[in-house]
Amino acid sequence: MKKGIGSVVATVLIVLIIVAGAAFVWLGVLPVVDEIGDVGVVVGDVGVVEIVTSGGYTLWDEEEGVLEVQVERGNDGEEPIAIDFIFSINGSSVTERVLDVLDAGATKVYPFDLSYYGKPDKVGVAFVYADGVGEAVTVDDIPSGSSGGGGGGSPPVVVAPEDDSCSESWSCGSWSNCVASSRTRSCTDSNNCSTVVYRPDLSEACEMPTGDWVPPIGIPRPSFGIEESYRMYDNVSAQNPDLTYTNNSEGGFYTHYVDNSDVCTNDITPWDNANLGTEVNPRCSILRNLPEGSVVEVHNSVDPNGFGYCLIDGVGSEEKPIFVRGVGMPRMDFKGEIGFYGDSQYIIVEGISFWGFGIYGRQEPNVFNTSYISIRNSDFQGNETRNGGIGLYGIGDDNHEHDIVIYNNTIHDSGVWDPLIATGDQDFHGIGVGARVSSLWIVDNEIYHQSGDGVQINAGTANQATTHHIYAGRNRAHHNKQTGLWSKQAVDVIFSENEIYGARFSTSGPGAGAGFQYGPENVWFLFNEIYDCEYGVRIGSASGMGFGENVYVIGNLIHDIHYDPVYHGGSWDPYTSNVGSTWSNSGLNVLGAVNRYVVGNTIYDADAGINTGGGGYFYIANNLVSDVGVQGESHIWVEDGSGTSEWRMDNNLVYQTGSFGRIRYQNSVYNVSSLPVENGANNIDANPQFVDASNNDFRLQASSPAIDNGILSDVYQTFYNLYGINISVDIDGAVRPAGTAPDIGAFEYS
Repeated sequence: MKKGIGSVVATVLIVLIIVAGAAFVWLGVLPVVDEIGDVGVVVGDVGVVEIVTSGGYTLWDEEEGVLEVQVERGNDGEEPIAIDFIFSINGSSVTERVLDVLDAGATKVYPFDLSYYGKPDKVGVAFVYADGVGEAVTVDDIPSGSSGGGGGGSPPVVVAPEDDSCSESWSCGSWSNCVASSRTRSCTDSNNCSTVVYRPDLSEACEMPTGDWVPPIGIPRPSFGIEESYRMYDNVSAQNPDLTYTNNSEGGFYTHYVDNSDVCTNDITPWDNANLGTEVNPRCSILRNLPEGSVVEVHNSVDPNGFGYCLIDGVGSEEKPIFVRGVGMPRMDFKGEIGFYGDSQYIIVEGISFWGFGIYGRQEPNVFNTSYISIRNSDFQGNETRNGGIGLYGIGDDNHEHDIVIYNNTIHDSGVWDPLIATGDQDFHGIGVGARVSSLWIVDNEIYHQSGDGVQINAGTANQATTHHIYAGRNRAHHNKQTGLWSKQAVDVIFSENEIYGARFSTSGPGAGAGFQYGPENVWFLFNEIYDCEYGVRIGSASGMGFGENVYVIGNLIHDIHYDPVYHGGSWDPYTSNVGSTWSNSGLNVLGAVNRYVVGNTIYDADAGINTGGGGYFYIANNLVSDVGVQGESHIWVEDGSGTSEWRMDNNLVYQTGSFGRIRYQNSVYNVSSLPVENGANNIDANPQFVDASNNDFRLQASSPAIDNGILSDVYQTFYNLYGINISVDIDGAVRPAGTAPDIGAFEYS
């Protein structure tokens, strides 16, 4: 694991320094961290980036040990995917990558806590693109002063200039969202005095949103889209003064009323705002280009407002978002779309039934901004020939959509989903994620009866780096023709706390609960429960397509995983069951990736436990694998035809009622005592003593040999280093270790 100055949280401005004694080592010119993949060699002068030194924005706070760097981006050039900050301190240089990329023509202050190391000699900034890193600009004369960094209220402590003829006149923008208990803003001196004696604070402490909603483990809280309510406009001061707010039957307000069940009107066009609609005189369709603060109340079926679709667009704001809300779950027998025909920002769509939905960023003929969109509390249903799911992608290299929330929806019945009668490969996915999508939350949905995957992430080989930070958490995905959750080319994908079941072999899928293929990078399977499938988690080969290398399977509960002959033609099929190879049905089936980390999982009642084939690095620790195989398959099996893999298994518990735990390498079978020491140690063969496995209670009894017999693994620190979130817990969220060492398996005894 490469280490830089700090741990960067994606889209978070505050970079926290994490120091663990002497563990931090200066490495000279440190290579950039690997989150985004190999971006290639330095590219030409694409895009403009500058460090703003006038006005006192780029400043070293001696008292707080905080370096603030103000970055300005030009209006031209290719869209960057990250920013590299290069710090030079005492002759050493370290690069830190931040994924929070500012918009074209914008400026932003990025604070870094460098209190442990002191003031840097110089700082450089370079934009990162999909095909390389741009030319860096460097500043080696950093002024000192006080940023106010979090205390708030007091003026900055800066020595007044000798020439006091210029009088500072500061005005400040709005505070940013509260992230990591801190928020920032930009301030401008209209007199351009080049001093910061009286500049207001640029950052301050703040309280994180509380609310009732708790993010799944390892998934950050989105800044918009979960807990906002249209009842915010009950407060008159929050309303848009350019709109008329009318009381509705719930005690709240609407600004637009849509109902085409009787007499309604759109006046001239869907863009005409002469009639915003009332209960007495409703609109037939949703107005286009909605202004901020709009509350569109939708009753009954609604006419499409363009091209046969329900098109929703408009520019809201964080303070005045747009709500498009159904009353009584009105059904639209056509597709809904956001972002294809106009700028769409800070929009919440809720309580409506569609047959499908698209969230798009479009480049041609115009570049439309699609960001901060929430689709929630709605229903999406197709039929045997139409996909009723949700699709997301950016069209054109200059249009990336981001900060999208898909929350608490039901998505179901698209295509011929039953593997017993389906033919061909419809690929109707519940949620399909394409290229140029980032910071996407898919949380708390139920997805079933899709002829494809419940969720499929697929940026394509050329655009892999453009689809990143995709979070799928606490969804229930079941009885889909292919898999519950699946990723192809993407970067930084987190599947956490999902419940997945009912996957069977079909003409287009192996019957896996979750998994990936084609080489995505940094995919995390965290604390999911997967059962009643033919495979639990299945990692397919990269096939020379994606650049990904790393996969992590941590804290999952996988049980009742079996080959089902009914879906293989009605009888046992030795070919499709892959008996005698690591391709056979198993709780965890790893055929691809380069570096595989499997830690703290419980696998019970599966045809085989953990199977891996191919070369690469394979680390297996703290897993509990019990009672596998009607075929006498293994608890853990490493099959490496080339003999070049590096593998190790430590502190696992394997158990077989009436027999012994089987650990295989190639075709040699070992027990925990005979396993070569170079391949592992401290493995246990003993009854795990579940509370009640027959009723799917896989917690540990007080006398279980799994308690305090695990090993500390650095995968938890790796996750923290990448995303700034602590996942050192068990599947129930209990802190681990609770005792002297972690417990083996998915549950920590308490």
